[in-house]
Amino acid sequence: MEVTASEDQSKAKVSEQTIENPLNDDGLDSLSKEDLIRMIRSTRSEDKRRRTKDANNTSPSDAKEKKKRKKEFSMDNYNQRHVAFKVIYFGWNLCGFASQETVEATVEHHLFKALLKSRLISSRQECNYNRCGRTDKGVSAVCQVISLNVRSKLSSGLGIILKPSATADEKSSDKMEDVEDEIKYIRSINSSLPAEIRVVAWTPVPVDFDARFSTMYRAYKYFFIRRDLDIQRMEKASQRLLGEHDFRNFCKIDVVNVTNFIRKILEFSIRPVDESKNSSSPEDMCVMTIK
Repeated sequence: MEVTASEDQSKAKVSEQTIENPLNDDGLDSLSKEDLIRMIRSTRSEDKRRRTKDANNTSPSDAKEKKKRKKEFSMDNYNQRHVAFKVIYFGWNLCGFASQETVEATVEHHLFKALLKSRLISSRQECNYNRCGRTDKGVSAVCQVISLNVRSKLSSGLGIILKPSATADEKSSDKMEDVEDEIKYIRSINSSLPAEIRVVAWTPVPVDFDARFSTMYRAYKYFFIRRDLDIQRMEKASQRLLGEHDFRNFCKIDVVNVTNFIRKILEFSIRPVDESKNSSSPEDMCVMTIK
């Protein structure tokens, strides 16, 4: 019995040594099924301990730096394209179109968040961004236009800006690639936008196109309930604003970008929304259109 016990102890000792050194092939053929299972479990446990130890030895600053390096993105590695996007939005729950330092519920905030997430731009400051106009809190738009440079997968065509490392052949090429082969901008941006904001169309534009200063005209519609207002007299008075006038007393002075305050009113009308009703009820919805 003592000999048997000694042999069993010796066998167990050999098995433990084999398990502790799983990379050593000596004696593997003589191991039982149970010994092999113990060896695999031991190896897995050792790997898990090692990974845990490595994770614990990584400082927060190292982890942050590693994450930063992984997400590093440079637009210099890509061609760009100057484009115009048509944007619609329902502004009831938004604080206006333009970005604000202390408020995130703006159209521009969500647009740039989506553009950065999809890596179509590297920053707002470097994308040559311009907007056609802006709206106040609660105001909606069905044809807002913005222009900017975005990442492109093409190397020729309207609005294309070649990357700094472009070859001589790419720079001298007169080939015009089909915009149908371009990045699916609308799908890419809309996937990261809230439901009340959507990009509905895009087009390539010349590199000198500016959504603000290239605009031919802007149209505004204001909806209101008639109540006891005299619509006919209001429209008669509105016709005095047609033509060119100096509107500096109606706007916030922008001495950096605007030196001319003369604007031309092309159209000013006030109508019931449903003119077919031929009604003058105080509950009628009316619309004032200014172009």
